[in-house]
Amino acid sequence: MLKRLYINNYKCLVNFELLLARTTLLAGLNGTGKSTIFDLLEQLRCFVAGATSVEESFPPRSLTRWQSFDLQRFELTVSGGPDGIPEDYCYLLELEHDRARQRCRVRREAVRTSTTVLFRFHDGEIELFRDDGSAGPRFPFDWHRSGLTAVVERHDNTRLSWFKSWLRDMYTVRLDPASMLSRGESEVPHPKVNLSDFACWYRHLMQERPREISELFDSLSQVLDGFRTLQLVQDGEVARTLKVRFETLVREGESRKSFQLGFQELSDGQRALIALYTLLHMIKNQTTTLCLDEPDNFVALAEIQPLIFEFCDATEESEPQVIFASHHPEIIDHPGIEKRFLLCRDNGGPTRMNPLQRSDRSALALSEVVARGWENDEATR
Repeated sequence: MLKRLYINNYKCLVNFELLLARTTLLAGLNGTGKSTIFDLLEQLRCFVAGATSVEESFPPRSLTRWQSFDLQRFELTVSGGPDGIPEDYCYLLELEHDRARQRCRVRREAVRTSTTVLFRFHDGEIELFRDDGSAGPRFPFDWHRSGLTAVVERHDNTRLSWFKSWLRDMYTVRLDPASMLSRGESEVPHPKVNLSDFACWYRHLMQERPREISELFDSLSQVLDGFRTLQLVQDGEVARTLKVRFETLVREGESRKSFQLGFQELSDGQRALIALYTLLHMIKNQTTTLCLDEPDNFVALAEIQPLIFEFCDATEESEPQVIFASHHPEIIDHPGIEKRFLLCRDNGGPTRMNPLQRSDRSALALSEVVARGWENDEATR
């Protein structure tokens, strides 16, 4: 799981450090940096996976506007490892910007544990190390790309390969049900942030995770009235279209009638629930981190509470980690959230952070304290 995140000179985040738990809530007013933290994690994931160059993930506009400093620095501390043997992995990425030419390069990139250096990329040269810490090959590399894209899994670099896989498999989700297409022409192993490619991702899950799909149907039948299955129907030579089958009782005493709706015929809330429960079942028993940005936006009050309980239960029973960004009282007050942080900004300056917890001197629920605008006082008591 992600234990620590350090960000410097990235948008509103300056010398910013966040210590995380298995379940963490980021709260605060709009514009205080909650989504910016998630954006940064997604950009790191794409960069290390080789999907983007350094200029694409970290353009000059990502620098903090009121600073003239041209270096950006990011650090992750992740707990885990191959074969179930946990240790802390520390990842460092330092970028150097040339504002005049609108260019950026990797100045330094490294992965190490508390005892062993596993990877170094400095001034255009990669140094690889084996699991036992002994030196491996050195070679030049393009400093506009993550050096980790050059790492090929081998029998003697399982620790470095584990870290790379963990970062590649991290989820950052900001639901946009209206953009979730029902037609998919291919399979994708990892969805986009807004889940617009949900149908393509679902095609992949049907092939790779059939057991979890069966459990997903059981859950959805409890929260969507009449739900039976989510099917992929052939649409042309290679495409598949998502169809949802329901059953309903038209008249008392008659048999139930079955009918299908296209995925895009569902309401935004129904599509959001299907997506959220799919994420829930896909992270169960997995060593992965899920960042959920405002998961309550399209979900009714009666639906959000059991869903959050399910996510928190999943982290207690196995390995996943869930980080919420939300204003919702059901999430703010939820007993399963281990850590809560309040993000603040004064006059559009850098983001500050304080623990958010209910004081013994207040009989109000923490969400009520936030609703009344007293959270700054409460967080600093």
